[in-house]
Amino acid sequence: MWHSRAHRLVVVATALALGAVLLGCGAHASPGAADASPAPVDAAAPADATVDAVPPDAAEQARPPAEVSMQLAAARAAGDGLDLDLPVDGATVTFLRPALGGDVAGFTVQAEPTGPALLVTVDPAGLSPALAVGDVVGFTITGMGGAGRQQRLATTITNLRRFGSGPVPPGWVQDVGMVSTLVADVGAYEHELVRTSATISGPFTIAGTGFEQATITTAAVPASPDLRLRLPSALGALIDLSPGCLVELGPTPLGRFSQVAQLAAFTSADVRITSCPPPHLTAASAPGPTTVRLAFDRRLDPSTVMADGGQFSADAGLAITAADLVDPRTIVLTTSAQEPGRRYQLGLAATLADEVGAPLDLASRSITVSGFAPPALVVINEVGANLAAQCDLIELRVTAGGTLDGMVVRERAAALLTLPALVVPTDTLLVVHLGAASTTCNPSGAVDELTGPAAQPSAGHPGNHDGAYDLWSTDAGLVATDNVLTIETAAGTLLDGVLLTDDPARTSAAADSEARAAVVAAAGQWTRIAGGVPAGGFVDAEFNAHAAPDLDDAGTTRAGPSIQRLDRVDRDHAGDWGHTTAASWGLLNPGQ
Repeated sequence: MWHSRAHRLVVVATALALGAVLLGCGAHASPGAADASPAPVDAAAPADATVDAVPPDAAEQARPPAEVSMQLAAARAAGDGLDLDLPVDGATVTFLRPALGGDVAGFTVQAEPTGPALLVTVDPAGLSPALAVGDVVGFTITGMGGAGRQQRLATTITNLRRFGSGPVPPGWVQDVGMVSTLVADVGAYEHELVRTSATISGPFTIAGTGFEQATITTAAVPASPDLRLRLPSALGALIDLSPGCLVELGPTPLGRFSQVAQLAAFTSADVRITSCPPPHLTAASAPGPTTVRLAFDRRLDPSTVMADGGQFSADAGLAITAADLVDPRTIVLTTSAQEPGRRYQLGLAATLADEVGAPLDLASRSITVSGFAPPALVVINEVGANLAAQCDLIELRVTAGGTLDGMVVRERAAALLTLPALVVPTDTLLVVHLGAASTTCNPSGAVDELTGPAAQPSAGHPGNHDGAYDLWSTDAGLVATDNVLTIETAAGTLLDGVLLTDDPARTSAAADSEARAAVVAAAGQWTRIAGGVPAGGFVDAEFNAHAAPDLDDAGTTRAGPSIQRLDRVDRDHAGDWGHTTAASWGLLNPGQ
């Protein structure tokens, strides 16, 4: 019964003083320093059935298990320190912990089926004799640690000897699936061999160097943030666990970190997947004119992917001729020539399955993908940074047709807007509106136009321009003193930039403007009119002297003055720009 463990621990605790006297009567060999130098651990090596080192005192025998349990309890109760003298005279090695990531090698010991147990953080392969699971050993603990994390660890030992070897009795592995107090009583189970059925209930997060962890539930603990599975990150990637997976864990020692109870797995033998949610298709894209890339959230079974592409279909005459599982979660399809920007409907067969055997989720058996289009080339074409109520505008012009997917418009280093996956021809105009949430700037509640420049006509949306795609940013307005506007690809390649100022004679500039100007200059997107970059960069007076002027003189209404490009040529300096008397939002500028 559960209360018997708590009662037994009380008995052990009250017997520690008597046990210390009793144990002090035994004969101990002269202690020898343990060799803790790291060495590879073969965690799969069978237990050695013979004693390959003669005990220092041939007459010495392992003490009865109950007495050894008292010794282990005394060690667990001891404070941290390096000047201890705590004997252990006959504990069984139950597990060899490998050195992985930030975890050092070690071994766990206990003397009875329900503990107590102890982790010794000394490499078992570097000891003499080298240890194996099932060895019955004695040693003297000279150092204890782990109190800061509420862990009990023997950090240094001497006087190691082996009394015998044999398999760990099966009854020593405790099934904790029905223990409702496992988290509350984690100290009573720490380092003891356990197993359980569990369900992964949360995402995996970092749990120390080279390790990750996720919350789990059991039949007795249906919800606790402090019950977790911890395993090496490399193992997690290999076995592909995700929320919803039902697993069998152990037998491994129960770990802890403060109040967190950590079921542990070190190899695939320690965690066996019973079932997982079906795999989902998470994304589809066309990275080339005859390829489609499909991304899945789980590792697919290679044997379920047919190389001839017969498990995939497409509409609009698009042929699929091959399928290649390029990595466990990605299939690349070979197609006939795609029409740029066209939306294709893809179908996937139910015969695709993950490594657990679960077939593709029903909702993932159909998806749309846009035909491949090269990235468009885009420049900033017109700026209004002084409009009333900060309803500022930026106009973009496409100088070479293609996709706008993922391009980012920035003010200084801050992102104003990420462009949608539009495929557009040359000379397409886009007007970026700031103040999307403002009823003054956007009284009709307009949203991004995704199907055409007149998708939301200006007759019903007074802020829109029927000659341009109108896109909306929640930013509250542009800085109208000194500023830098840029547009870059989804990969971060700068396509265009413009330095702007309210006064070419001003001798100071904001540090954020200067920092972004350095990025633009380094990309070759801004120079002096005479060419080149000032020796100290576009800083203070040099910034203002070489920036496009008159930010503060631009009109306060959309019909008033703006700062515009003067023609189609991008010379990457202030000579490209002029302060005009009338804006041309949604239209090509005069001279273009």
